[in-house]
Amino acid sequence: MVGVGVTAWLLASPGAAHADISSPEGAAGGGETPGGYSAYAVRLEGDYSVSLAGRVSLPAPRCWWTEVEAPDPNNAEGVRDWFAAYLSSHGPSSAGGGAYVQASARHPEAFDAAVDADREGAGVTWYKLEYDRSMTPAELVGAGCTDWAVQGGAMVGDVPIMYNYFPFQTPRPPVVDVRVLAEYAYEVMNLVSPELDWNPKIAGRNNAALINLPTWMWVRDAEAVDTREVTASVGTVSVTVTAEPGTMLVRSEAGSASCDASQATTSYRAGRDESSACTVSFSKESYGVEGGFAVVAEVPWTASWRSGAEGGALGPRPRWVRETTSVPVSGSQALVTQVN
Repeated sequence: MVGVGVTAWLLASPGAAHADISSPEGAAGGGETPGGYSAYAVRLEGDYSVSLAGRVSLPAPRCWWTEVEAPDPNNAEGVRDWFAAYLSSHGPSSAGGGAYVQASARHPEAFDAAVDADREGAGVTWYKLEYDRSMTPAELVGAGCTDWAVQGGAMVGDVPIMYNYFPFQTPRPPVVDVRVLAEYAYEVMNLVSPELDWNPKIAGRNNAALINLPTWMWVRDAEAVDTREVTASVGTVSVTVTAEPGTMLVRSEAGSASCDASQATTSYRAGRDESSACTVSFSKESYGVEGGFAVVAEVPWTASWRSGAEGGALGPRPRWVRETTSVPVSGSQALVTQVN
């Protein structure tokens, strides 16, 4: 299928508590990724399979934004009051923690700005950054997850923004590693099975091919041996995966062949040069084999990805895509009417 679509994933862990936002170590790594939720949509274009896109698990994001656990994350004044109360609960003896919390959200300026935006526009929602806790602050910022609130501060060191407000119910898209997104795009790519057709077919013998006669074989769908391409996008991250087919192998217990894409798509037509076709000469009849010989067509695929200046090879998906077609094979008989 060639087209455009969007698949979505919901990360969910109701009732999860915040990490210790008063500790600088919480931003530098360690501990499990906090629960939360984030609408995660992947835009797909090109030769993807709708069925696979509905079944293949989406790659885990490196970071995403989830609503704060304030009484109402959509009430800017309420969030400002909630955060101010949290800050004051640390008291003067927690200067380091207080500074960290302030830096995390550029308090109080960001909260005041959110209140103004809430009054003047269609509303805002406050979010907290969730992320892979193995990431350092520099990696968070470098990956595009957030920005610096404080870098190299005397009391707290490097602190990325951990709270932010966005337009009402519109969080930023999660950040996904480009290589992982490429692997996902390859997983949902529609690699068409090489179902075979053949000639000659003897209508009176269940469409049987003939023994010891070159039987033309070709794929019913030319896309089974054609280049495939899928582009997957999440937010600002976009990657294109291209898969190229190799030589198609046709094998059975009575005969086999290797055919390139041109031969694999050349159907029988009177007058066509046999050398341009994929042909198999069956060495015996399929008498006693129900439905005929199992003829297996296998197409190997190699894939690569590119995203801007980055790119590389992808591993097997599997490497082979195969299809089995039952082909009856019959002997030919000649009637002698005259002897010279």
